[in-house]
Amino acid sequence: MRGLPLAALLLTTGFGASASTIVIIRLAPASEVVEVSQAGESGPRGPAGEQGERGPEGEPGKVGAAGPPGVSGLDGVDGAAGDRGPRGRIGAPGEDGTRGPRGPRGLPGAAGLRGERGESGETGAQGLQGLQGPQGAEGVQGAQGLQGAQGIQGAQGIEGEQGLRGLQGAAGIDGTIGIAGLPGETGPQGPAGPVGPQGIQGLQGEKGERGATGERGGFGAHGSFYDITDVPLNLDQATPVPLGQTDFATGVSIIGGTQITMAVTGRFNISFSIQIEKTDAGTDWVSIWLRKNGDNVPWSNTDAALTGSDANSRIVLAWNFFVEATTVGDYWQLMIASTTSASGKMLIQSVDPQIDPVRPAIPGTILTVNQVG
Repeated sequence: MRGLPLAALLLTTGFGASASTIVIIRLAPASEVVEVSQAGESGPRGPAGEQGERGPEGEPGKVGAAGPPGVSGLDGVDGAAGDRGPRGRIGAPGEDGTRGPRGPRGLPGAAGLRGERGESGETGAQGLQGLQGPQGAEGVQGAQGLQGAQGIQGAQGIEGEQGLRGLQGAAGIDGTIGIAGLPGETGPQGPAGPVGPQGIQGLQGEKGERGATGERGGFGAHGSFYDITDVPLNLDQATPVPLGQTDFATGVSIIGGTQITMAVTGRFNISFSIQIEKTDAGTDWVSIWLRKNGDNVPWSNTDAALTGSDANSRIVLAWNFFVEATTVGDYWQLMIASTTSASGKMLIQSVDPQIDPVRPAIPGTILTVNQVG
């Protein structure tokens, strides 16, 4: 076998070291089995030798023919449930099912508390009288009165011969009517007859005259104020907004021209609008906030920007504050300041009446107060 290529094939015919068979095959010129021998038992494993240097990588072998399909593996464990998909569209409503039997009547609920009695309304005119009901059944007849005593019978005369039948005599005169017997005792009252049907409802009476208007109430303190002046704003200087005109007011007034003063305690809604204009170019900023009894109210400030100049820069700022007066005489002030425009270049602007079309003047500031609690 020297010089000829050989191949050794290890066949496994059982279990254990003694269950292997070594087959030596000559590959050329013709393949033939040279030697078949039973492998002996494996000796003890020798110590591992040092790893040799890696040889050069061989050329990739040709792809072998596809083997027969393997046996299907066991089913894998079910994966975790995926996320819930989006809700599908609602289907068309199904036809109404047959009505089920009526359930038993529930127990009556507890009676609610009786509400306060409302004020009595004015009495309307009396309606027409209803129709009379049918007459009740007749009562039981009373017992008959006692019979009077019988008179004494006269003696019988002798019977004579029967004479010829005479002509019928004229009818005798009716005897006088005897004295009426005493009335019997009144019998017991008969049962009441059935109630007649209800009469037709009478016509509604005419509406009474309207009473005098009472004093107005229920709205609490309130007021409407405005200002018709132009108010220049100095740079970085806080200015109280003036309110020189009072439209009407109850329970609230303007003290010192700027102090919104409450004559009653409670909660109030203060709403305002201010028209602002500037005369310089570019963009400038203005701040508006609230003061109570001379101190700034925290978190009440708002900044706004004006762009352009003159009428093109004009804007109206408007919002509201809810405030609470805990002491009679508490007051608030609406504060304003220009933070970038030079002094006198920004102002609260009132406008005179205008034409085409004719329209009223514009107040620089409008402010209203309503008590809400």
